[in-house]
Order: sequence, then structure tokens, then C-alpha cells
Amino acid sequence: MRKKFLRVFLLICVLPILVEGLVGLKSSAKTETNNNLLQNNLLVNGDFETGDASGWSFNPSSEGDSRFTVEKHNGGYQGKIYNGGEVYQIVDVSDNEKYDFSMDYSEVYEGYMLRAQIIAQDSQGKKLKTVYSESAQKASGKFEKNSLSLPAGTVSLKVSIIGSIHSESYIDNVQLDIVKPACKNLLVNGDFETGDTSGWLFNPSSEGDSRFTVEKHNGSYQGKVYNGGEVYQLVDVSDNEKYDFSMDYSEVYEGYMLNAQIVAQDSQGKKLKTIYSDSTKNISGKFEKNGLSLPAGTVSLKVSIMGAIHSETYIDNAYLGNCN
Repeated sequence: MRKKFLRVFLLICVLPILVEGLVGLKSSAKTETNNNLLQNNLLVNGDFETGDASGWSFNPSSEGDSRFTVEKHNGGYQGKIYNGGEVYQIVDVSDNEKYDFSMDYSEVYEGYMLRAQIIAQDSQGKKLKTVYSESAQKASGKFEKNSLSLPAGTVSLKVSIIGSIHSESYIDNVQLDIVKPACKNLLVNGDFETGDTSGWLFNPSSEGDSRFTVEKHNGSYQGKVYNGGEVYQLVDVSDNEKYDFSMDYSEVYEGYMLNAQIVAQDSQGKKLKTIYSDSTKNISGKFEKNGLSLPAGTVSLKVSIMGAIHSETYIDNAYLGNCN
């Protein structure tokens, strides 16, 4: 009897708490992920995690009870279009930028339609051009289009999701971003995919057969530092910029050292300051440092990788850039 009572108690009192906790964790995970994904979103409340439709406007269809709501669904808040209508936002933009758009959708009724559309508008709010239009091809999926170009004179975009009458659909993670320019690698041949050492200079160690080569390794070309020496590049920079550096390494001999170093130099090529220096702690890994500041008067950086004698090491994906 007592065991039966305990089982009933667990089912009634404890199980709901556990379920609620798991749902809460799922919702929190979704919110954290969306905060990372949507932090540059030009659309207001694109993940609906306010729990309401703030930021969005709605034009109902003419078919009776047409509405747009925000509900808990699959662990987080999502927008719900019921019986048609148009959910939209109008966003100020620049016609000399390009834009990325994406949106998740789910539970589209078979044989019915859900459509995403983006219209470029002039300063009077008049349509210039439909720059994007796509309809759902399955019950659940994702709308996605990168690098949307805008016609001259565009000052705003009307971003719309249009539902089908006699149906309902969920939408989530609606995002519109400005396309950021690709970060150019200031290091020449940083991935070694030329198949040779072009762009790199090498100072051998004094220990006999010290050399730097490029070889096929793990499916791609990589640099190989053998028996010590310094592999380096000199890069022109500006002292009012900050720089990011990263590089992969592998197969460092146990007990030996690989060192990455960046030295700021003046117009005469003289050292001003070592702004970065790090040594390997594992057989394989990554050197990485973001936001490197340069001392006044810096005109170039010497980016060096120094191997240990009596060992060999592979390096790859060496990167120096200032996209920040």
C-alpha cells in the first residue's frame, strides 16, 4: 500500500515539475541560440520571444476569422497565421547594401500555401520591385536567400509572410541582415592551397636539415616545418586598426614546442613591440587571438611560426584580418 502511495505521489507531484523543467530548458536553449543568431536582425521580434506580436503588422484576409497570434510551440514562442492574411514589417534600408533573408516555417497544410515576399519601396512607400518571393514546398522547412540586391532609390523593404485561407502555419526566426563584406586574409596563401610556399619566407635553424615545405595532409595542402626554423610573412598594416589572428596546427611532437609570434614594426622595419606570442600546449590545436591593438607608428607586422629542432609540425589556415 505504501509503495502504491509513493508511486501515485511521484506521478502527481514530481513528474509535472520534471516536465516543466525540461520544457523550460528547451525554451531557454532556443532563446540563447536565437540571441546569437538574431543579434544583427533588422526585423523587430523576429524570434517572437517577447511572447506577443510586437513589431509586426497584420492585414487579415477577407475570409472570416483571419488572425495572427504568437503561441508557445515546440519549446519556444512562434508566430501563427490562421486562415490567411499578411504578416509584415517595413524596414529602412540602403540601396547600396546587400541583404540576407531567412525564416523557418512548420505545419503548413498539405495542398495549401505559405509565401514569403520582400518588396523594395521608394521614399513614398511605392513599390519599385519584388526582390524576393518564394512559396513553401513542404510542411516544414526554411526560406533562405542571400545577397539580395536592391534597385536604385530603395529606401525601405516590406518583408511579408502570406498565409493561405482555411489553413494555419507557424513561423519563426524571421531574419533580415545586411551582408557583411568578406574578411580578406592579409596573409598570402594562408591555406597553402596553391600547393607551394608562395607568399611565405623561411629562416632555417642552424641544426642541419631545417626546411619548410607544403604537402598533402589530411585531404588538403598544409605547411610543414621540419627541424626548426622560422616561417614568416611581413604584412602592411595601419596602427589605428585592430587585427584578428588564427592558425591551425597538428602533429606537434610530444615534449617539443611550436610558437606563433606577431611583432609590430616601424617604417624602418625595426621592432616596436611583440603584440602576440603563444606556444603549443597540445599535439593538435589552434592559435587564436582577436582584437590585437598596435602601438603608434606601426606600419607592418611580422607574423612568424617557429618550429622546434628535431621535430616536424603541420600548419594550416593561417589568417590575419581586421574585420571588426
